[in-house]
Amino acid sequence: MRATQLLVCALLATTLICCSADTGINTDGRLGSCRAQRVLMISVDGLHQQDLAQWVSLKPGSTLAQLSKEGITYNKCFIDGITDSFPGILALTTGGNVAAHGVYYDDSYDRNLYPPGTTCANGKPNAPRGTEVVYDETIDINMDQLDGGNPTGTADAGSIDPKKLPVDRQCNPVYPHQFVQTNTIFEVVRSQGLHTAWADKHPAYDLLNGPSGKGVEDLYTPEINSKYQDGDYTSKPEYTMVYDKLHVDAAINWIQGNGKVKAVPNLFGFNMQTVSVTQKVKYDPGSTPPAYEDSGAFKQPMVAAMQFVDDQLARLVSELNARQLYDSTVIIITAKHGQAPIDPRKRQILPSSSVKDTLTTAGIKT
Repeated sequence: MRATQLLVCALLATTLICCSADTGINTDGRLGSCRAQRVLMISVDGLHQQDLAQWVSLKPGSTLAQLSKEGITYNKCFIDGITDSFPGILALTTGGNVAAHGVYYDDSYDRNLYPPGTTCANGKPNAPRGTEVVYDETIDINMDQLDGGNPTGTADAGSIDPKKLPVDRQCNPVYPHQFVQTNTIFEVVRSQGLHTAWADKHPAYDLLNGPSGKGVEDLYTPEINSKYQDGDYTSKPEYTMVYDKLHVDAAINWIQGNGKVKAVPNLFGFNMQTVSVTQKVKYDPGSTPPAYEDSGAFKQPMVAAMQFVDDQLARLVSELNARQLYDSTVIIITAKHGQAPIDPRKRQILPSSSVKDTLTTAGIKT
């Protein structure tokens, strides 16, 4: 019971929780006798607290403003140290930090695993122990395809090429969900006989299945770095909007009970990348970045990104209302991560040799 409570509390300690009075969340932010039947969690990747506040001020009639008014905003949420999508989503879905769940990044190192392609002879791996562990788009069967190259045509963990994965001492491939050291909230929900679904940007988000491999019943992971127009879905914010709609469409299907499990999930959600891509899109040297004025005010591309997000949230709220599910659904609007610094001109990138040089100076062999 304690583990379940901790995981639920982790989900609630996010940016914005919207619910009606019927769902049982107290006005001071404490969880009361919760009568909600489901949780819809949406990660607007890149969203900062100040972005939410600015949007609500600019657009008091917007969906985000409506959700903010009806719900609870947690405005002092900070991630534990340096983060990105993997540790960010695991913080939300395990309640743990990297020391607990063990995943620092989608490209890391593990002393106990072996490189992809390692084979065993006489029961022993034929390569030295220790390897880079990569769980990003490069482990797809074919990252140029939206379905990741899955022979079935679906975009899920089946799009992962086992030949590209690190292996254990028995030379078995280690999938992302096997790399996580703690259970996820999806596994907790499934253990109670309830239903789960999630959509994210790479098949590597098999990660959320947790150690059991069974946490997410309906996992939808179209490859965001697949080919689209003159680049991929991250090349331009307008391309990313096309991609994000895939996730929203999936969520609407789930609300309609049209997913793999013909029932509305009890825990479901997805991420959106449009805000993040708008913040990171390339700009000409010497010019100001396209997302924010020096004052922090939105520039037009950021207004467009926020409007897109707001419009998609309106679709979801409308569908929940149409199905008479809104009053029994807790909606969580959060972000796996922001962008730091907000002004990319202040970003300082250390040379790739910095860590090795520091260790060498300290007399540590690398």
